[in-house]
Amino acid sequence: MPDNIYENLKNNIRQKAKAGSGFGNRQKSKVRGRPKPSRNVPPGDQERIDIVSTLRSAAPWQKLRKQQLKLSKNIILLDGGIGQEIYKRAHSPDSHTLWSLKIMIDNPDLVIKVHQDFIASGARVLSLNNYAATPSRLKKIGMYSSFGEMHQVAIKLLKLAIDKSPISRADIKVAGSLPPLVASYTSHDERPHKDLYDEYISLIDQQINDVDLFLAETLSSTKEILAVTDALQFYSLKKYISLTLDDKSPLKLRSGELLMDAVKLLKDRCADVILINCSRPETVSIALPILKNSGIVFGAYANGFSSVEKLEPGKN
Repeated sequence: MPDNIYENLKNNIRQKAKAGSGFGNRQKSKVRGRPKPSRNVPPGDQERIDIVSTLRSAAPWQKLRKQQLKLSKNIILLDGGIGQEIYKRAHSPDSHTLWSLKIMIDNPDLVIKVHQDFIASGARVLSLNNYAATPSRLKKIGMYSSFGEMHQVAIKLLKLAIDKSPISRADIKVAGSLPPLVASYTSHDERPHKDLYDEYISLIDQQINDVDLFLAETLSSTKEILAVTDALQFYSLKKYISLTLDDKSPLKLRSGELLMDAVKLLKDRCADVILINCSRPETVSIALPILKNSGIVFGAYANGFSSVEKLEPGKN
């Protein structure tokens, strides 16, 4: 510690006191115990400075730092867009139907590495790479017979990634995927409630023994919300529900229904977590206050691109 620190602090206090602002805590040298409160007068020759308290009072960011640390303990990081990251690293010239599933067979090491990198980046909720493996999508391209296999491969690759990471399995949550059944970014699934419910039941059956939770994500309508929450309720599972919003009308689902009404429905259905995903960051920022005011645990993971208008339904 510099020899002149005492004199510097003392002079500092005198200058602050003359300027009319309280600064530092000091006590008479004969007094033991707590420092006396700050005063708008310079210290006398018989007074000494409580250096620790002075330094603390001179660093108001300490309180903010403590608040940030406390808040950070309540923040859980999810992984990012697995499919988009895999596609980018695969250097695929064209996106084709269910390419994110095909690559698990053609290049499993790439998928494992993507999972590992998300773990290394701090993600502690990791999603299976089975977003596109719904019965409806697989039937559309004549791959329904591979329904079970696709899910098992996704489970195997994520397990391998976790095993190869320095993070304990106990510190990671594996999330099964309950996506839109036909296509993302559209609410045009005209089937009755029971058909959607039955398909979500089949998706849960394929994953339930190997995951810690289910993330129902990119839901565009209350119709999807009703079907997936009924399926989760059948198994008495927690309801982690993520909605996608209309980027042109950020307070609406892509179906045109109000976000506020969807949140009310989720409260009535005892949702455990409400999130927003597959929407522009600006859209998320506008909509988050509604989630925050719901009193339910909330969060978001936005798109990494600016528009979904050119995407072809069923290929994402």
